[in-house]
Amino acid sequence: MMPLSLFGSPTFVGLTLFTLLLYGALGGLFVLMPYVLIQAGGYTATQAGAALLPLPLVIALASPAAGALAARVGPRWLLITDRSSSRPAFSWRCGSDRTQAIGSGYFPRWS
Repeated sequence: MMPLSLFGSPTFVGLTLFTLLLYGALGGLFVLMPYVLIQAGGYTATQAGAALLPLPLVIALASPAAGALAARVGPRWLLITDRSSSRPAFSWRCGSDRTQAIGSGYFPRWS
């Protein structure tokens, strides 16, 4: 069992809540995105699964390197740079053409 005294640390509580929200969103993506691809994108079940396959593969291949980097520089810097690097991507998506289907640049059948 985990000692309950860990929950007295604001850093531990914040990181635990952040992890819960992060994995909740990731789980929601993997559960709901195939339905969106099948219903809105016209994908078959196999195509929807194959469209999402690169993400777990990249996560599996990048995790050892990310773990080694976190051990060297500390996890705080990785979390900060992750947030900083995702901002341009969101800004780019928000400024894109609104008449274009949202997945057309990422999923080939959504054009």
